[in-house]
Amino acid sequence: MVILEREGKQKRSLEHKNHKCLGCGICANICPTSALKLGPILPVTRGLLKSDFISIDQEKCC
Repeated sequence: MVILEREGKQKRSLEHKNHKCLGCGICANICPTSALKLGPILPVTRGLLKSDFISIDQEKCC
């Protein structure tokens, strides 16, 4: 699980739970800052690779 928090005028947080993610890519497609990137979905799903379905660039995330 990845939790990212930012504070400023508003407190915002982004939480990713890999066990609930389907790997559809909708979140990465609509991310306004392109902070979300899809990982190698098929190898992760098949258990060939230990990784999250998405990665979060903390520098770009707002």
